[in-house]
Amino acid sequence: MSGSPPAPWWNVSVVALLVSCVVFSSSRTFADPDLWWHLKVGDDLWRTWDFFRPDTFSYLSGERAWVNHSWLAEATASALYGTLGVAGLVGAKVLVALTITFVVCRRLVRQDWSLLAAGLVTAYSLFAILPGLGSLRPQVFTYLFFLFLLLIIDRAEDGRYESLWLAAPLFGLWVNLHGGFVAGLAALLFWGVVHFVDRYARGRPLPARPMALPMAAAMLATLASPWGAGLWHFMWTDGMWARNEITEWQPLDVLSVEGAEYLAMVTGSLVAIASSDRPKRVAPLVIFAWTALLPLVARRHTPFLVLTMLVFVGNQVGDAISRWAARRWPARQTEGSERLRPWTAGVIATYSVAILLLSVPHFRRIALPPDFYPVRAVQVLKASGVAGNMAVFFDWGGYAIWHLAPAIKVSIDSRRELVYSERAIKDHLAFTYGIGDWSAVLRRGTGLALVSRDVPTIALLGQEPGWTLVYEDELCAVFARVGSREAELIRQAAVRRDASVDAYFP
Repeated sequence: MSGSPPAPWWNVSVVALLVSCVVFSSSRTFADPDLWWHLKVGDDLWRTWDFFRPDTFSYLSGERAWVNHSWLAEATASALYGTLGVAGLVGAKVLVALTITFVVCRRLVRQDWSLLAAGLVTAYSLFAILPGLGSLRPQVFTYLFFLFLLLIIDRAEDGRYESLWLAAPLFGLWVNLHGGFVAGLAALLFWGVVHFVDRYARGRPLPARPMALPMAAAMLATLASPWGAGLWHFMWTDGMWARNEITEWQPLDVLSVEGAEYLAMVTGSLVAIASSDRPKRVAPLVIFAWTALLPLVARRHTPFLVLTMLVFVGNQVGDAISRWAARRWPARQTEGSERLRPWTAGVIATYSVAILLLSVPHFRRIALPPDFYPVRAVQVLKASGVAGNMAVFFDWGGYAIWHLAPAIKVSIDSRRELVYSERAIKDHLAFTYGIGDWSAVLRRGTGLALVSRDVPTIALLGQEPGWTLVYEDELCAVFARVGSREAELIRQAAVRRDASVDAYFP
């Protein structure tokens, strides 16, 4: 971080390496269980323009109104896939990652970081966000919008309160893209209260109007969804509470690799804050402390911590690193090292081009985990032409919806509390694990069942009167009603169906 300024071509090589690494890592995409129904819902929105129509993908979802808070993200994803295919979905995700990288690096460089140091810290920090960027889900918009909100707050912290008016249009879009807008609004209101109290305590009271009016406008903007206040009712009753059986809603395990990254970020930030001579602003540090606690509630909140650290603590981190580097490596420039720089830049540029070339296949396909989705079984069901109601496991519901709807309706999918009642969720947990009244789902108009070989349900169904096995492979099995037309059609399709599996989306 010291010495003579680097040549422009050196900076270009650093930027090329950073961009290529971000493109490669963020373009690697897996088929998340939510991806399928998000695209299917987006297709339906473009076809019907009906936000309030009943759910047509499940036969057990009519017990509660469907509040689809991510409708705009789904319509966007559907349009991208319809026009550009898989490349459109992956490209949008990569664009979000590059935007975050550009905004953060630009900010750090303006705080006297070298471009190389800013790029390294940003790249390292983005690894904590990569799990959320593994699939194109509406939450990627929350990452981007939360970053924009932090920048708005940062400007207001410096006394430029007029920037708070930008929060209203931000929330007006955000509320239609993803439920993460709640975390953004909480951060904004939390900052406003702490900032106001801090100024008052220091004898510099601020008139309420410069902050109150734009923040009130931001709150009102959260009503700008098709459901208005009904969306807030849904978020408060169902949308904001942890689902303990879902991995990403579980608390972060600090003893895991992910937990080690979390501890490194928090500890490093605290050390930098304590050792830096740069000004320390109370309200941003309180927001940082709040976001540091969020992953301990649910691991999916880690990106909030990463972004807050980069925006609000980056200044102190950069100062601490600079002073440590200056003590360890005193600034001196040798003729030999200067001659090596063009060669080094050339090697970096070569690696950057190679990494970009390796990224190209990522834009052509989205790989399916071969041991996760019932690919062969769904191919057989689709080839059979059967229709009806099918009991299916939680993670497979969206996949079945994408390939088999509207002919086959599923019993559940990963929309969970969006469309399913507590009764339906409870019955499916029993069905999934073969416990309690596990057959309750079968008594609710079910004609087919797609079950995993790894759970007791498959053995229970094999002994259940009135049910027969019609297809099986190494991953799953399909059951149908004894003597039904569907049973015969599926058996015939299984004989005709080629054994090869297309392990890529769609």
